[in-house]
Amino acid sequence: MPRELVFSRTIPESAAILGYALRGYVDEGMERLVLKTLAGGEGFSDELLGVACRGHTSGIDMALGVLLCEAAMADAKDRGGAFKRCLGVLWKP
Repeated sequence: MPRELVFSRTIPESAAILGYALRGYVDEGMERLVLKTLAGGEGFSDELLGVACRGHTSGIDMALGVLLCEAAMADAKDRGGAFKRCLGVLWKP
């Protein structure tokens, strides 16, 4: 899909986030969130909310992606079905 078409279907903030990502720029908020996810400890919720409040739905989408990755990582550690449980919660009627 042409970049201009994608950018025209979202708000300017979300288009900027997509544009930076396409050019390979690191999003500092996402970087902090991913590092907090890997390290555990305090501050994860604050970083998650900081990312989630961006753009129209882009921030929520990015935050959800991080949460699903965290669940997948938990699955790799203990095979407890965390990823499936997360997906089940998301698609419950």
